[in-house]
Amino acid sequence: MDERIFQFKAGRPIPEWDLKHRLPINNPVGPECQDTSTVFRINSTFMDVTDQPYRERQWLAGGVLVSCLGVAGGMWSYYLTRVLYPDAGGILGDLYCLVITFLFGYFAFRHGRDEFFSLKRRPIRFNRKEKKLYAIRRRRFFAKPGQGDITWEVPWDENAIFCI
Repeated sequence: MDERIFQFKAGRPIPEWDLKHRLPINNPVGPECQDTSTVFRINSTFMDVTDQPYRERQWLAGGVLVSCLGVAGGMWSYYLTRVLYPDAGGILGDLYCLVITFLFGYFAFRHGRDEFFSLKRRPIRFNRKEKKLYAIRRRRFFAKPGQGDITWEVPWDENAIFCI
């Protein structure tokens, strides 16, 4: 259960429905193993994954960059119709340029804020030897040497549920 969504369930016993429908941790879940670009590193000790496929993040980042170009294009066409050629667009042209700028700006701000300026997709390490999950909760961008990221340690046993 993701702590951003189910904050009220953290630290409580696992509900009966979740225990009944959980995936096994000691045998394969399906007949075929697939990587949806979530596995970053794997060896005999640990596996590093992320909660959202990296490929989807690349498409979202590309869409945000295209909408930033749309904002720049809308502002440029407003500049053209208001400053350089004031008789070219009229009120309807100005309104069209402003609507395009605000629509692209809304998309760039809404999706770009989460994609570029926060750590919403946090990496998770499954450690087989220690039987623990390490989840990075917050990055320390201005940390002193020797200080790492703020992580949570979750025991990896039959009594714990950790959903990605």
